[in-house]
Amino acid sequence: MKRSEQNPLPAFRRAESLSIRGRVFSLAISLLVGGGLALLIFLESYATQAADRAFDRLLAASALTIAGAVQTEDDGVALELPIAALGMLSDSERVFYSVRDASGGLVTGYGDLEATLAPANSSVPVFANMRYRGDEVRIATVGRLLSTGPSIGWVTIRVAETRGARRQLAAEIFQRSALPLLAIVVVALGLLWFGIQRAFAPLSLIEQELRSRAPGDLAPLKAPVPREVLQLTEALDSFMGRLRAVMAVLQNLVADAAHQVRTPLASLRAQAEVMTEETDPVRLRERAGRVLANASHVSLLINQLLMDATITHRLDAQTRDAVGVSEIINDTRRRIGMDGKRRLRIAIAPQVRRARIRGDKVALREMLRNLVDNALQYAPDGEVDIEAQALPGGRVLLSVSDRGPGIQEDEKDTVLERFQRGRSAQGLPGSGLGLAIVRNVVDAHGGSLSLRARAGGGLVVSVMLPLAAPAAAGRAKTGVFAALALAIMVWTTLPQVVQAQANTSTNTSTNASTNTQAKPATPGAPAVPTTADGTLATVPAGLAARGPGALSSELSSVTGPTAAGHVTIYPAPQKNLLDRTVSVAGPTDTVVFTEIARQFQRSWPDVTVVYRELNGFELYREVIAGKLPSVDVLVSSSIDLQVRLANDGYALPHVSRHAEGVPAWARWRTEVFGFTFEPIVIVYNPKRFTPDTVPHSRQALLNLLETQLPVLDNRVGSYDIATSGLAYLLASQDAVVSSNFWGLANALGRAHVHLHSTAAAILDEIESGELDLAYNVLGSYALAREAAGRPIAVAMPQDYVAVLSRSALILRTAPTPEMGRAFVDWLLSPAGQETMAGPAALGSIVPGTSGRWTSESLMAGPHGIVQPIVFGSALLVGLDQQRHARFVKNWRRLVTDSPEASQGYPAKRAR
Repeated sequence: MKRSEQNPLPAFRRAESLSIRGRVFSLAISLLVGGGLALLIFLESYATQAADRAFDRLLAASALTIAGAVQTEDDGVALELPIAALGMLSDSERVFYSVRDASGGLVTGYGDLEATLAPANSSVPVFANMRYRGDEVRIATVGRLLSTGPSIGWVTIRVAETRGARRQLAAEIFQRSALPLLAIVVVALGLLWFGIQRAFAPLSLIEQELRSRAPGDLAPLKAPVPREVLQLTEALDSFMGRLRAVMAVLQNLVADAAHQVRTPLASLRAQAEVMTEETDPVRLRERAGRVLANASHVSLLINQLLMDATITHRLDAQTRDAVGVSEIINDTRRRIGMDGKRRLRIAIAPQVRRARIRGDKVALREMLRNLVDNALQYAPDGEVDIEAQALPGGRVLLSVSDRGPGIQEDEKDTVLERFQRGRSAQGLPGSGLGLAIVRNVVDAHGGSLSLRARAGGGLVVSVMLPLAAPAAAGRAKTGVFAALALAIMVWTTLPQVVQAQANTSTNTSTNASTNTQAKPATPGAPAVPTTADGTLATVPAGLAARGPGALSSELSSVTGPTAAGHVTIYPAPQKNLLDRTVSVAGPTDTVVFTEIARQFQRSWPDVTVVYRELNGFELYREVIAGKLPSVDVLVSSSIDLQVRLANDGYALPHVSRHAEGVPAWARWRTEVFGFTFEPIVIVYNPKRFTPDTVPHSRQALLNLLETQLPVLDNRVGSYDIATSGLAYLLASQDAVVSSNFWGLANALGRAHVHLHSTAAAILDEIESGELDLAYNVLGSYALAREAAGRPIAVAMPQDYVAVLSRSALILRTAPTPEMGRAFVDWLLSPAGQETMAGPAALGSIVPGTSGRWTSESLMAGPHGIVQPIVFGSALLVGLDQQRHARFVKNWRRLVTDSPEASQGYPAKRAR
């Protein structure tokens, strides 16, 4: 026998059945998951604390390093910020610091950093968390006790760092701790499943015994079972006992049916046989009537037997629906002949017209129909009354009354049995099953049945049944509860929605205000000096102040590049409905940027480019003053100022798909991106020096200046670090790397060096023969002129070659940030890098780029150690107010014999 034949349970029932193994396993999974989640929460907390402890040591070391450099000078607190103070911190994080004297005055750093923190009163580091400039930061505070001079007391040093690197370390610790935990959970689940399988193995014995039994074997189970399923087997044995009883009843029913049907069928057959031999028409008609009566009796008996079996099956199935009382009565009336309908009198009380009974509709209908058929049959000349009345306790009374002979008192119990009829039924057709069916239906629905004599003669059969809960009332209650729940939800969430909308509106207006209004100067930020001839020109008629829309409309009439002061406009080669514009600002020469703009428009022909040329210091000053609201992208060789702007929150983060090709030293976070490779070189006049006689190192240049001072007097050029951001960056890097820097600065001063703010001015004097040597010049500009046949030559330093990467960042206040992102992506893309290596001649930084001016070709000749200027927090040290002022002051004393410090870097700056 096939397995499907042995198991009569339908497939859909088997699929929906629950597994004990599954339940136990699910519970175990729930417990393991719950415990695992609790452990994961603990691990997450531990990982955060461990990351904080690790980074707090560096943060404290940075603060202590700054504290160790604090000293008194000129009756005040002085500090030269050590390079290592910020260099030891993560380059991927924003860094802030401040130093205040004992009276609370700002010595250097960010003036608003300690707005809510108390001054230091100990040298032991104290840590705190707070929000600063839109980021979560961790602050270390240490004190330095000064016991001499007028500034006696604790100097407060604070260093703050954003928490991104801490989160990454905490995530790494958490992941490495969580993976073994997950592995243990998986192994535990496997062992648990194996144990469950072994624990349920005895149940297979029961299954095998049941499957091997004959269909009629309903004896109790004999296989030994575990104690845990003993009650289950006892229940199964009890069920099989009940099943044996049901089978016995069915067998008796079949036997009774066979006995009851056999006699009428035999009589019917005998009458039919006699009819075949009868020739008298009168007697033939009489015998035909008897055959018809017997056939009717057999038909009625068979119908009753089938109905009895059908109702028994439906009651066993326990199908329950809400059946209306009126519906039962009306269905019964429709199934009765026209003569019977005329004799029916129906009375339904108003209280039960919409009442419903929880039960089987077919069984209830047949119950009432049997009662009505009996009443109509036993009272052929009288009326039959059907009444439905409400009773207390949620019950209904159905009564069927007739004027027939009734049932004797001693027969009332007998007539309720199957195949039993009263004395008054003698001579009338019937099977004796009608009242038995009625009793079974009433019992199955939890009701009661009574037979009583009717006043004036006749019989009253009363059926009392429980009513179901009113469906309409239930729906009404459900609707009320749903409405109340909805009202509560709306009431509780409406203020939040309103608040969220208000916040959205506020944020929108704030962002709009940020994008359109001038941003206040950063407290504690260096006031960068301006150039003598660096006045910013604006586009005609205040075009920039009117926003990008006005700018685009004005540009529609421009037919070619048009310069207005320091602003150059490159109209889009192709016009379209979008009318897009990208605005760029930086110190790159306009002639060089023209090549960049034109190549960019080959990829974006429908975009107008606006370029604003500004000195590096001036560019920085305009940004922190909020005077460049229409600029999207800053492109500058002063990468220390770019990093400072990004660190102070002026840059918009951007994840570029091309950034991975840029070396790690030429990008900072996701805000500042280097896109050129420009060595810093020595430029010379080929009429004065040859490749063999030109100095190839800083020491050689120092020796040459000291030995041939009269010849080189007034014949050497370089950048002015007081007015050029790039010059200050290169000088500060030289001071860190080379021990000859200050000696070389002194020699340049004795040679009356020519100082300029731009490389173009220096190179022009070399070409004109006014200068013989130029130190620390951008190699990109010099090499381009040399390649063009200009009378200049370039020498790569043999001690070390400083390499600069011109950087780009997107301003947070950019009016069209999407175009800013597109421009930065293009700079880093193969097309942009080929432009740097080709027409722009600035040098491509991405390895593998094709072109003349690639990083590989630029470093192909003899040169010293390549020393790239790394984008990172260490660059912020050189921009410290006191360090910058002291550096420029000493440089001026040596180079220009002028003790004045550069303007814009005061020793202290109030908020």
